[in-house]
Order: sequence, then structure tokens, then C-alpha cells
Amino acid sequence: MASEQPHEDALDAHRRLTRRDIYGPLYRGLALIGGLTVIALLVILTVGRQSPIADILSIVLLLCPAAICLFPLYLALVLGAYGVNRAHDGMIRPLRGLERLSDGLLARAQHLSHSLARASINFNTRTAVVDRVVFSHFDRPEDRAAAPNAAPDSQSPGETTHD
Repeated sequence: MASEQPHEDALDAHRRLTRRDIYGPLYRGLALIGGLTVIALLVILTVGRQSPIADILSIVLLLCPAAICLFPLYLALVLGAYGVNRAHDGMIRPLRGLERLSDGLLARAQHLSHSLARASINFNTRTAVVDRVVFSHFDRPEDRAAAPNAAPDSQSPGETTHD
């Protein structure tokens, strides 16, 4: 149960973050529309125009339809976020299983590669003498003469000493 607590805390934090990201834009949009309405009303009332009621009605008749027309778009975005959240929650268990399977395959592949490397090294160690005898026939004559005197790994293939 102790290992469940950090998992539950992470889920609660994720849910709080999701709610903030969904309701935050709604509240900010409503505040923006309300603030613009108040600013427009203050401008209209302080200028001293002839028909403040007509100006107020034109603002209301422009801002309210804009808010009403944008509400379905907002609703579609909220439903999309809800759907993505549900899909995210539904994918947790299968993705964890896939992660365990991937870790198992990685361990098996590493074990197999180590076994093959070990077998290759053992094979090359056992056949080094035969390899040296068989392939020395293909060396150039000057390389054959220098081979018994040269230390192994003292120079790379094809490299000559400049004395």
C-alpha cells in the first residue's frame, strides 16, 4: 500500500492540472468579455453621447452573439480534452505491460549478444594459430620478413616504419 500512495498523489496532481487547463480558459474568456463590456460602458457613459442606451444595446448585441457562437467551439474543445484524458487513463495498463515486455526483450537481447561475443572471442582465440598460418601466405614478401620481429599491435595493417 505504501507504493500506491505516490501513484495516487501523481494521479490527483494530474487531475488538478487537467481541471485547471480546462476551466481556466473558460473563466479567463468570461472575464475578458465582462471586462470589455465594463470598459465599453464606462467609455460610453463618460463621453456624453446622445444615445447611451443604443450604444449599450449594440455592445450587448455584438458581444453576446460572439460568446454564443464561440461556446460550441469551447464545448468541443472541452469534450476533446475529456476524451483525451479518458484515453490516457485507459492506456496506462497496456503501456506498462508493453514496457515490461520491452525490458524483458532488452535483457534477453543483451544476454544473447554477450553469449555470442564470448563464443566469437573463444573461437578466434582457438583458431588464431591456423589463421596466422593460412593467411600469412597472402602477405607481401616484405611484410612476411618483418612479421617475426614486429611486436603485435605495434603498427596498424598497411603501415610501414620510417627509419
